[in-house]
Amino acid sequence: MKINPKRLCCALICVLFLSFRCAGQTSSLPELSAIPAQPPDLHLVLSTKEGHTQFHLGEIIDLDVGYSSSTPGKYLLVTLPSKIHGHSARLTVTPGQHVIDRSKDNGMRNIDPILHANCGTGFSGGVGSGCGDCDAELPLTSSPVHYPYSLTTQFQITEPGSYIVQAKSDDVIVAPLIVETSKPIQLTSNSVQIEVTDDPVWSEEELQKATTRFENARTKYVDGGWASISADSVKNSPGFEQIQLQFEMQGAVETMRVLDTEASLTKIVQLYNGVESNPDYYTHVLLEAIIQSKHRRLAIKLLSERIADPDFAVSKDLLDQLTAMELENQIPDAFSRDDDEHSRELYPSARQILQEHILVLGDSLQNKNAEAFASSLKTFKLYANEQFCTDEPLIPNATTRQMLKAVQAPDTQVAQ
Repeated sequence: MKINPKRLCCALICVLFLSFRCAGQTSSLPELSAIPAQPPDLHLVLSTKEGHTQFHLGEIIDLDVGYSSSTPGKYLLVTLPSKIHGHSARLTVTPGQHVIDRSKDNGMRNIDPILHANCGTGFSGGVGSGCGDCDAELPLTSSPVHYPYSLTTQFQITEPGSYIVQAKSDDVIVAPLIVETSKPIQLTSNSVQIEVTDDPVWSEEELQKATTRFENARTKYVDGGWASISADSVKNSPGFEQIQLQFEMQGAVETMRVLDTEASLTKIVQLYNGVESNPDYYTHVLLEAIIQSKHRRLAIKLLSERIADPDFAVSKDLLDQLTAMELENQIPDAFSRDDDEHSRELYPSARQILQEHILVLGDSLQNKNAEAFASSLKTFKLYANEQFCTDEPLIPNATTRQMLKAVQAPDTQVAQ
């Protein structure tokens, strides 16, 4: 069985789209507002999988949002609500003191404005997503239209306790759809209360099961020869078994990510090899798990040590992220402002952190294996020679030449 890679990619995008339709927001308010008046024959129902309301801290929590109407055909669910100036279901979790909304803070940090604070130029970055093939109008009947959501994909619950979850949407209209005049109906779901308890024994057992699951799938994946196929290879036409193993590895890693214990974080950093062009999506989940972990100091320590390992490929983006994480750990409000004056105040600390990492990287080059060496060398040379609009390179030229000589690399970019 052969699967078109482009169709697979589109399918994965739509799956992710459905998982993130409820790009919600946390609230620090302990109380929910009353459900506003809405058509009595139109229903937005939120529920947990199999009605479960008791969960462990670090457990994946699956939800379902169901749209229905007791007047069949009267209403349409618009799957691309932006065209009617509406939005799909958004979740709120209260109280929000120990809940992080990853749609608002995905853990990524941009160190460029601080490192280039003396250059007088701005740097910016951002992410976006979309689903061009997800445009439809679905007639609502008494049989609900269901959308599955993973609460723990968007919200990171960091402490045990009682939480209330609710959904709101602006994606249903009265039929028929007339883009110019149709207006979305504001809907609010029922509230669902969940209890989250901490159980270290359960967490350790789940980590062991996820680790075994990952290692078994990874062994089969390597034995099948798929691990050696590059992302842009024309031979990379995935079949059913390859896709199944990829999902198995990704599912195991997702379990580790949500667990977010010190033990799971340690395992995750061990599994992450830093290769940017890795076609296996689970490597992106590993990085998310590291940069989003509530154990920030441990994540910085483990990742700082990992860059010196022979099998770890060090990229510019990885070092930028690590530098930003360490700076924020030292100065909690480092990224609370984006003005030039604030960036210049932070510049000395950021430069020193980066310099220390580059020196560690330079020392480790002679021990890197073939897969990790090329990107690590490129990153070292890039940053060792970078002056950041000052009169001195990040690493003294004599030190850079010595480190390059140790790996017999040309030093043509280094001032003599």
